[in-house]
Amino acid sequence: MKNVIELINGGMVEITEEGVRVISVSGKLVCFDESGNLLSKKKVTTEKPSWMKYFFLMGKKERELVRKWLPGVVSKTEKQADFLKVVEEALTVIDYDYRIATIEPSMDARGRLFYKNDEEVARGLTFNGWKAKGKEFAPEWGSDLANLYELFLWYAYRIAKGFWTLEYVCADSSSAGNYRNSPDASGDFEVSGKRKVGGFADGVGNTYKIVAHNAGFAACGGSYYNLGYRCPVADVYCRNFPDSTRNIGSGVLVLRGSTAH
Repeated sequence: MKNVIELINGGMVEITEEGVRVISVSGKLVCFDESGNLLSKKKVTTEKPSWMKYFFLMGKKERELVRKWLPGVVSKTEKQADFLKVVEEALTVIDYDYRIATIEPSMDARGRLFYKNDEEVARGLTFNGWKAKGKEFAPEWGSDLANLYELFLWYAYRIAKGFWTLEYVCADSSSAGNYRNSPDASGDFEVSGKRKVGGFADGVGNTYKIVAHNAGFAACGGSYYNLGYRCPVADVYCRNFPDSTRNIGSGVLVLRGSTAH
């Protein structure tokens, strides 16, 4: 018999009938006896926590789909050209697998992020605050605030899969989401995972998507207060004031650790 406790950051603590404490962190199994003496240490595969289902794997297969889709796309506007340029750069820069959050994060009473449907979405942090929360979320899985390349590569994948069109992403996102002029718009912030748009329920038109970009940050898309044709999904607002707060934005997290793949 063993008693398994899942930690908030995704690590595991097991209490066996022999009184041995087994701690699994960063893909390593560490065992201690009742007196706290180290018994063994070996490389293992860390069990994926329950919240991992909210993170989509952008692996080699997904990136390759985007790579094959891109040459056949012809930009018709400056915004489309800008988006495609970022995607092209992303395919060069990102040569690793990562998982990206598919719903907006929430925050518990102790200020820790968590992922679950139908919860109030976390907002009101500074850009630096989002960066810090991203790293604190699950360091053993390589958690961090996503960068613009990671976000837009995921958006391009959704277009390549047929979930979205380039026009929807770059020109007018009004037809779906929680934008002020979207069908059945709520006129307020919605809970996490409320609407599935483009294959995922990541809060399109609910909150700005805050990501890292170059030496600063960017807020992408728009919120419930905005019009879909004014602030489409791929709109990028660069912000180089790391301690400023965007109350209508929510950070997008990724997992880059090898054990997350």
